[in-house]
Formats: sequence, structure tokens, C-alpha cells
Amino acid sequence: MHTCSSYCMRHPKGKKNKQRICRAGAGEEQNKDLCDTPGFPLRTEPTIDFDNRGFYRLHMPRNNLRLVQSPLHVLRGWRGNCDFTVLLYASPDGKPNAEEISRTTDYIVGYQCKGAETAQVERAVLRDYILK
Repeated sequence: MHTCSSYCMRHPKGKKNKQRICRAGAGEEQNKDLCDTPGFPLRTEPTIDFDNRGFYRLHMPRNNLRLVQSPLHVLRGWRGNCDFTVLLYASPDGKPNAEEISRTTDYIVGYQCKGAETAQVERAVLRDYILK
């Protein structure tokens, strides 16, 4: 269940005096600095919409304003904290072009590298994971 806090609330780019927006998608806060967002939109049917970054996003049916959607079989198999997103691209021939592949790999690499110490420390950590 998602409860908005100062961790997920962000100001719109270039608009520090505006109400903050939940980066998880739970909406805009109704009262300044109170993190009181309306929650995720309820849906009866699955839809594919653009997210706030311009990516296509799959939205499954939702009957709860605060429930975070995650594939249950992934959660059961992983048994840990997951951040799971399906990335969708509209290629006319069903084959993604190099720019789409680049955007996907840039996203994944950027996500994996956030908070990393240095390249040397990162290599050592990954080597230890592989050798164990």
C-alpha cells in the first residue's frame, strides 16, 4: 500500500511554488506540504496510457486508491522488495529501433547505478555477487 510522504513528493520542474506531485503516480497534494494526495485512479479495464515522462505504461484494473500494482508471481518468486515496470514501445513493424533500445538500456543502467560509490567499488561488489 502506498502512503505519500516527503520521500515520494516532488515539485513540478521549474515550479517550486506549486503543489507537489507524487512520483509514484498517486496525484497532486491537495494542501501544500501535507502529502494528502487523492491516490491512484480507479479502473475497471486495463489501459495503456502515457506516464508523466512520456513513456507508454500499462495500467491494470484497480479497485483500491492506495494499492501498488505488482505481478504477484514475481513477488512470490523474489520474496523481497521489487520495483517492477513493464516498458512498452509502439514500433510499427513490431521491431524496436535502436533509439528505443537505447532509452530502455539507459533507464535500466541509470536505475541500477543510482547511489553507487565509485566504478571500482561497484565492480568489486558485482564480482563478489558472481563468485559467491
